Amino acid sequence: MMSVTVLLLVAVVARVDARFDFSPILNSMLQQTDNSVKKANGADCCDLCACTSSIPAQCRCADLKEYCYASCKDCVCTDSDPPQCYCADIAENCLIPCSVLPPMKTRVIK
Repeated sequence: MMSVTVLLLVAVVARVDARFDFSPILNSMLQQTDNSVKKANGADCCDLCACTSSIPAQCRCADLKEYCYASCKDCVCTDSDPPQCYCADIAENCLIPCSVLPPMKTRVIK
């Protein structure tokens, strides 16, 4: 009797090929919002940069903003409103500080 039950169980398991596709869920969780990447003053910049003392150095921008700079490849944002984003890219040097860039010009459309 036990061998018949095991045989039936094996037959049922062998016939069922059900899979759950996690990719739509993961894509929606990892999807960047429209505000997550934005060009600031026409140039990438970072005010708070941290680097290792290794050669070559490994640097990361630790600025928390509502967006990441335009060339950021790995932008991480919270789901808060407004979002808090940082760029998790590792580079060999720091970007220029945002504070030295000229203020962004605004145009009034009439």
